[in-house]
Amino acid sequence: MRTKHRLLMGSILMALCPMLMSAQDDVKSELDSLRQEVADLNAERDADEAKLTQKRLWGYGRYKRISYVVQNMTRSAYDGIPATTWEPKVGFGLQIGTTYHLPHKPLAGIIKFGIDATWFDFTYAGYKDAKLKSASTVTPGVTDGIPDFVFPEDYPEQEVMLGNLGVHQLSVSLGIGPSINIAPFAFSSNKNLQMLKAQVYGHFLMGVSGILYTNPNNDDTEFNFAALPQGACGVSFNWRQLGLGFEGRWGSAKYKNLVSQADFEDDEEEGVKAPKLTFKNAAFRVYLNFHF
Repeated sequence: MRTKHRLLMGSILMALCPMLMSAQDDVKSELDSLRQEVADLNAERDADEAKLTQKRLWGYGRYKRISYVVQNMTRSAYDGIPATTWEPKVGFGLQIGTTYHLPHKPLAGIIKFGIDATWFDFTYAGYKDAKLKSASTVTPGVTDGIPDFVFPEDYPEQEVMLGNLGVHQLSVSLGIGPSINIAPFAFSSNKNLQMLKAQVYGHFLMGVSGILYTNPNNDDTEFNFAALPQGACGVSFNWRQLGLGFEGRWGSAKYKNLVSQADFEDDEEEGVKAPKLTFKNAAFRVYLNFHF
């Protein structure tokens, strides 16, 4: 009897083994499929995160900059009158532009070159009282709208404070230039550290500058303007869409003489025009950078 039971159980097991083995293979296949799906989802997620990181680093090409400007202005010497400098009093600026990054993929994963196009650049500068750079060349009888000064040659560095001319300068420009953009921590596992980026740039700007001033000869407020080419170079440090930057800027333009225009009124009636003098600007600015 026991022998029959054993034979029966053996037959049943032999019949079930193929079924059990097939079920095991099915379960293994399902597990492998699930593992592959999970791996594909993880890879897709990593690719999406990498694209998002690249967009946050390089995708915000447009910018706005709000600047605090420290700018002085120097008028060239003429007709025995020494050069005159107006020191900065107050200033601010606004820039709107776009950075076009090249190439499409960053070099070494962290560097991109760019072309910066500044579509709008506005600067206002107010100046303090004017100063003669050197009084040794002042000659009697030349007023320049200022009382005559005669100084001994022993004091060539002596400066003279003039009356407040109420000088204000406005400029509007377009600009273009190259930039180098570096994201040194682009491969960091720290998401916040990844977003740190630095930019170094040089720009050429061309625009129009106007000087609004009170003429000391007649107390009239007058306005002169001229074409103003400028050079600029700077550096900015950015995190995500915010940044802090520093820029140096210089340029020069030729205006009609802003101080002694009245001295030439009679000559103009006789066909002699007031001279155009060179006014040089030198400026330093600190700005907030907004990318979008």
